[in-house]
Amino acid sequence: MSIASLKKFITASASENAGDDFALAYFRSIAKNAGKDLKKQSEAAGADGYIEGLLLIELKSNAEQWIDGLFQALHYQKKGLAFSTLTIVAHNFVGLWHLRDLPQEVLLIANQTDPRKSASEAGTSNASKCKKNKLHVELYKSGFTIDQQIFQEDMLLGSAGAADEYLKEYTERLQNLDAVRQQINKDNFIRKVELMKPFFAKPIDAIHCFYDIVHLWDSSALVSEFQDGEVQIISGRKTSSRIPLEYKDYDDFKRFVETHYVYVNESLGFTVDYYFSKFDALIARLDQEYVRQHGIFFTDQNLSKFAMWFVREYYERKLAERYI
Repeated sequence: MSIASLKKFITASASENAGDDFALAYFRSIAKNAGKDLKKQSEAAGADGYIEGLLLIELKSNAEQWIDGLFQALHYQKKGLAFSTLTIVAHNFVGLWHLRDLPQEVLLIANQTDPRKSASEAGTSNASKCKKNKLHVELYKSGFTIDQQIFQEDMLLGSAGAADEYLKEYTERLQNLDAVRQQINKDNFIRKVELMKPFFAKPIDAIHCFYDIVHLWDSSALVSEFQDGEVQIISGRKTSSRIPLEYKDYDDFKRFVETHYVYVNESLGFTVDYYFSKFDALIARLDQEYVRQHGIFFTDQNLSKFAMWFVREYYERKLAERYI
């Protein structure tokens, strides 16, 4: 899976006229991973790229064209293409939207469009309606996006940092388009917790939230109703402690939790203990300011394992569930 080829397309300026082949080579590997072929242009009713039943791909020159591209992509449904997800890739911009998550007002605009219009025509006119009705903010938030700031920061620093991590997340989501929930595991959990940072005032709060809910964040975990500035995670008869949250972040937080689950496999000896053993690595990555102020104290791993076994063996039934 060549993320590098996709990044070549994304980071090349419009004046460099980067070939679509860089991006399409990447999406060809996505299609192959799904056991399908990538169709383009004449094979795909004029769309830049299409993976039948899964994904519609629109490539644009400028990040500002993402709304036009999104409505253009939606219009291909009227041209006979079937897909559950669409993606817009442009200079210093990537966006991925599941049709099920799009605002109803946006779908209404797309559905009412004259099917005789060309996709590009529909994209331009519907984008204008969307902006006029001030729907673009809600529309932007309903998808997974990597914006200009992230790519520009990497260019200024001259290193592959946040942008590459976000592109890994993007790739992972594309590889699991059919999945009801994305898996959080030992290879990606730091990146996933990093995606939780926007829901909280400080990175350390996102870390605390993860460790508060990791023991019950399974494939059935749900977020409670927002009440008095707090929510809880519910799984079966288990309930997390109360998590402070801003109302404006509730829908996004709920969507994130309910589209992910934490991987454990007790029979293979892989338990939530692993995630706790990586606390130092997580905090060093997400909250360097906290590390500078407080330092990191490393506990011997064998001692940690013994302590967790001891508590589980002798005290677990006596402890309230809010303790971890």
